[in-house]
Amino acid sequence: MMYGMSAHVVADTDIRFFGPHEKLSISLISFFYCFRLIIIASPRMRVYLLRMRFRLVRKEALSILVKESKMGDWFLFYMLGVNVDSIIFR
Repeated sequence: MMYGMSAHVVADTDIRFFGPHEKLSISLISFFYCFRLIIIASPRMRVYLLRMRFRLVRKEALSILVKESKMGDWFLFYMLGVNVDSIIFR
């Protein structure tokens, strides 16, 4: 309840459930969850992400790696790619 000039009650018609920061955080969180679901569901996306990380490794080798390994193994290889130079990993 807000009071205007001369202490009259002014109706608060500007009802916002979410402010701009909450809208941004909700959209970012939903984007990251969708991205993670795509990574989990799509082996092609995992091959693509490994290919972006290891450009010197053949695509066929990465495809075999993704087909033969589980999600945790793929994540381990991806984290190794973040921390190890591509030439050493090859």
